[in-house]
Amino acid sequence: HSGGISTVFHTLANGGTAAVAEARSPSAVCQASAKYRAELVDTSLEMDDEAMEKYLTDNVPPTAEVLRAYQLLGQQGQVAYSPALSYLNSDTESNTEFISRKILVNAQAGNDVTALVNTLVTHQTADGGFGDLAGQSSAIFDTAFALQALAAANYTSGQQVASAVGFLLNRQGAVGG
Repeated sequence: HSGGISTVFHTLANGGTAAVAEARSPSAVCQASAKYRAELVDTSLEMDDEAMEKYLTDNVPPTAEVLRAYQLLGQQGQVAYSPALSYLNSDTESNTEFISRKILVNAQAGNDVTALVNTLVTHQTADGGFGDLAGQSSAIFDTAFALQALAAANYTSGQQVASAVGFLLNRQGAVGG
């Protein structure tokens, strides 16, 4: 399929590395992704080179999702789990989605997420929602991620959560979406 091979060539031409899982199973894909710090790209996306470059550089690294997959599968004992968690925690990205993903993974791992939660709540705006960064306008996507993270960190009550839920409810359409 030409889209897939174009993605491989684009990645290699831009200094990337191709990694192949030993098997087509979630565990094998997670292991290969964590071992090689590989980003998983949906090769079914129809993109030109410029759009692909933006996708590869603007997306939050999927390390958090690989770690969540390990956790859901009970695979935290895998050799790649600990280095992937260290890699995730060393990344200094500070947008709401990424901080939320770090909280989700670290809370599940039993790590202290207080500092991450304190940073996350600085992204909440006066309308109750969360912006991508502190001081930015609220967005449904960021607010939903923030609520998931707050719930994972056992912050399920209080004014911050109530305001965020209110923000989402106020933006829900009459048909539910």
